[in-house]
Amino acid sequence: MLNKLPKPEQHILNKLVDAHNAFTKLDVTHDSELKEWVISLHRLQHILMARIVRRDYPNTFTNNKNIKDVK
Repeated sequence: MLNKLPKPEQHILNKLVDAHNAFTKLDVTHDSELKEWVISLHRLQHILMARIVRRDYPNTFTNNKNIKDVK
């Protein structure tokens, strides 16, 4: 079984959910804003997910900690 999310990453994920829920309660001011918001939210989730995958699978997904010589 994989590790649970560390508290800092879980905190960030929870804050992203809070931000999304708050944003969707705002009045719409442009037709494309919700679509743009969701695309951006997914990008942030992707970045957080990549951190988790690199941590849990360091032999498969390279990170700066396991790169010895990058040129």
